[in-house]
Amino acid sequence: MKLKDKYQSIIASETVKNATKLLSANVVAQAIGILIYPILTRIYAPEDFGLLNLFQCIGGFLVILSTAEYQYAILLPANDSKAHSCLRVGLFILAVTSILCLLSLPFSDKIASLLNTPEFADCQWGLPLFILFSGGWQLLNYWHTRKKNYNLASTYQVSKSLLNAGLKWIFGIIGWVKGGLILATVFSAIASFLLNIARTRSTYSWKEILRFHSDDKETAREYRNFPHFSLPKSSIGYISSNLPFFMLIPAFGLKEMGYYGMAITLSFTPINLIYNAIYQVLFQDVACRVNQRQHIQKLFRTFIQRVICIALPTMAILFFTLPDFTELLLGEGWRQTGVYIQYSLPWLLVSFIGGSICFVTDVFMKQKGLLIFEFGLFTIRLLSILYGIHLNDLRIAVVGFCAGGFIINTLEVIWYLLLVKRYEQGINA
Repeated sequence: MKLKDKYQSIIASETVKNATKLLSANVVAQAIGILIYPILTRIYAPEDFGLLNLFQCIGGFLVILSTAEYQYAILLPANDSKAHSCLRVGLFILAVTSILCLLSLPFSDKIASLLNTPEFADCQWGLPLFILFSGGWQLLNYWHTRKKNYNLASTYQVSKSLLNAGLKWIFGIIGWVKGGLILATVFSAIASFLLNIARTRSTYSWKEILRFHSDDKETAREYRNFPHFSLPKSSIGYISSNLPFFMLIPAFGLKEMGYYGMAITLSFTPINLIYNAIYQVLFQDVACRVNQRQHIQKLFRTFIQRVICIALPTMAILFFTLPDFTELLLGEGWRQTGVYIQYSLPWLLVSFIGGSICFVTDVFMKQKGLLIFEFGLFTIRLLSILYGIHLNDLRIAVVGFCAGGFIINTLEVIWYLLLVKRYEQGINA
């Protein structure tokens, strides 16, 4: 096949088309987020961003618990009936988690005291709503993916980014600086979810899908690997990646962690948006190929090679320009954010690759192995942060945290490729 014809066949493939739909929406969402921050950093103080980071860390962890990872199981059944059951199981767990969080509100002062952050008590009211609608989207998103309704998944990302950015700016302008970032975050999650649901009324028969059946319990047992192994893995991974906010805010305060949180936002938000789009499409594509006993190794090899060829020169340029660029972008006093991004560049690269293909463990039902990696990563990060706190040196804590992520994520990528290789050997045998 000629090179031109091969290129055209790649462009015309369903996988590329679906990825493009998600990537296009994610690029728009990314652009909205990047463009609004130079405005917001001139309205809100670093402490406000530090409080937002703490809220999102706690809320994000509870969102993971709220579905017990059953959203991933939605893609796996061969028939829609069993996929309906996976969705209903996730919704039941989501409802229970949201109610329990609501019952914790009378203890908000005590919880804020444990976090050594009194300001948190004034925003804890938003957690039950954030969990309910964010967890609901996790389930709905994977149902869209199963049905290949990538347009619906894409519009959610764009609408949420627009609402989030616009409300943060409006609340800042009218003087709702205290808690304005959190209020915008909660309301944008609610509104985007409801708008997406409204668009699906003519697409899905929700009355039938949401009708509970006696076989739902059997479905929950069949896919129990997700709550048994994926959930602990995701929970530990989430706590591990957010240890700086859980541990360093009480030790070094909201202001310094506001700088660090902005570094994570500016670096990982675009990375996550892109690899989540690639992850969803590749997951669906690879799951179908594996069900049909087709080859997949070349797909993974080509993807990693292309990412490395693009990323290495880009990151080399960024390393030498980041501190000056972030201060220019965000305003005077935000230079430290660029320094924190410098520390995380190698970790960003392997995190992007690993995040894009980590579904391999779900396809081959090897979630238990990934849990071991997460324990190792958590241990390295915890020790690094404790050492930094002991020396009262935030830089050591952050550098050790990023280095641990780079080492463990690299080992994970190698393991994913070994699983793919073992599958290929099974086909050829």
